[in-house]
Amino acid sequence: MNWAITSLIDKKDNSQKLIIGNVFSVRYDSSDIYRFGFEEGCGFDLINIQIVPGNAVIVENSTLRISVTTYFTVNYPLGSNTYSYTYTLIPGEPFLRIQLTGLAINYSTVFTSFRFPSQITRYIHGTPSHWDYKTPYPYGLQPDFQVTMEAVHDFIIPESNGIPLSAIYPSATPAWGVLGDTLYGAVLRNSPSDCGYKGAAGSDPSVHTIHYAIRVPGNLSHAQSGQPLREARLYQSPLRAVYMDQIINPSAGFSFFSVTNTEAVLVNTVKRGSKNEGKLILRIYNPSNGEVMMNFQFNSLFQFKQVNITTALEEDEELGRRGKLVVLHDEQSYSFLSKNALGTLSIQ
Repeated sequence: MNWAITSLIDKKDNSQKLIIGNVFSVRYDSSDIYRFGFEEGCGFDLINIQIVPGNAVIVENSTLRISVTTYFTVNYPLGSNTYSYTYTLIPGEPFLRIQLTGLAINYSTVFTSFRFPSQITRYIHGTPSHWDYKTPYPYGLQPDFQVTMEAVHDFIIPESNGIPLSAIYPSATPAWGVLGDTLYGAVLRNSPSDCGYKGAAGSDPSVHTIHYAIRVPGNLSHAQSGQPLREARLYQSPLRAVYMDQIINPSAGFSFFSVTNTEAVLVNTVKRGSKNEGKLILRIYNPSNGEVMMNFQFNSLFQFKQVNITTALEEDEELGRRGKLVVLHDEQSYSFLSKNALGTLSIQ
């Protein structure tokens, strides 16, 4: 027993969604920080380890959260290290939160893996500014691990013939890849350049805490709906309360503005203007790959002289090229027709 996940039930249909999940494994890796050993032929064999399970401690068991921390020791050929998993369930969330604390020994990569009942025929993942999909394809020089590993942002959704098997929400940007019915994630890495000499060298022997979550597929929509990104962002960077020693006008509320139709648009950024600090910049994300109308209402506490569509560099935009902006009434309500994945509004 290595404190892996032996059962994951989706309450939507009460069906089993995993054969086994969050399985700990380690491979030799003497490549550099831009490449894995299996890409360069730099030794990527599975390390023969012995996992000795330790205690499990109930951290919290309440109506707000159930959290358990498990400990285990990994005996390597030249020593041993202690690791821990913390598993957390929160009511209303369709995913299991996972926290791994430990280190990667020198010249190694630590993997987690999730094996599903069906072959993974496609996977969808977030990118720095949008999303993409891939068909699993063997790659690399390692005979037993020909996995195309790539950095994914916010989420990765393995599918079997168009049906989602789950979703993984990594809080950092580790590399993930697919081999058959199994999704692999490189969660800890310590690989000083010794072989390819094509990238930057670096060593990281420190203990780190890594966060990720696995979501059941029930009620999971496609990436073009924006739902996976919303859920991932709420998990990765949740809203936090901030103490205010003075309330200006509690009757007006505390939201600077609100979006009335959030089905397919997200406000990614609210920031001060880079070229003109007297302006407020809103960055709008449209994941649908089509045109979407966005209606938003500014708080009545604030008065505005002008709202314009600009480029990402905050320059004047050619009218209608990236969208259309309409004042609905009293210069506090606006309608924005988003035509691209990314749109920028400048508020004077």
